[in-house]
Amino acid sequence: MQITKYLQGYVDRVVGKVVVVSIHEEDEMGEESFTELKVPLSRFGGEPAEGDLVPVYNDKSDIVVVNNGDIIYCEVEFLLIGGADETKKALFEEKCKLSGLYNNPTDFAKIKKTRKKFWRLCLKEKEFLAKDTKKDVFIKKSTYWTNIFDDKEQFTSLVKYVCYEPNQNMFVSEAGKDTVPNSF
Repeated sequence: MQITKYLQGYVDRVVGKVVVVSIHEEDEMGEESFTELKVPLSRFGGEPAEGDLVPVYNDKSDIVVVNNGDIIYCEVEFLLIGGADETKKALFEEKCKLSGLYNNPTDFAKIKKTRKKFWRLCLKEKEFLAKDTKKDVFIKKSTYWTNIFDDKEQFTSLVKYVCYEPNQNMFVSEAGKDTVPNSF
């Protein structure tokens, strides 16, 4: 089996205090192979169900834990339109102790709360930029990471997954509401 940074596996079974994760791979010739990794149950935020998808490091027999750190950072890129278009960035940070356990509901609640705080700060910054520059200001992109897990793409994906609300308007937030658009 080729050593890869991350692989997608699924929970095959839980035996005592061990979760057996099965990884399916296919080589260039189309030959299929299955590898089992044994991961301690203590690495999970609760007992996973059979068939749950989990990211794993195949060379460490461990799951990939994204929710790890003491500080969450959020970088927001603003697009200023009018005259000469430009972009500005703002960086926000919040102390937030995450457990480092896979699929932990307590961590998810903390991430949601922190993201709402970032959203409020982002709106204030957007308002300030609009007044200061006399331009139309739009939120172009937001990126998240922690002081321990600095893979911005993966942590941003986790934040957006955890905070996704299917009945929420995707791009517009009404004034005075606490909801955060899914694209933030």
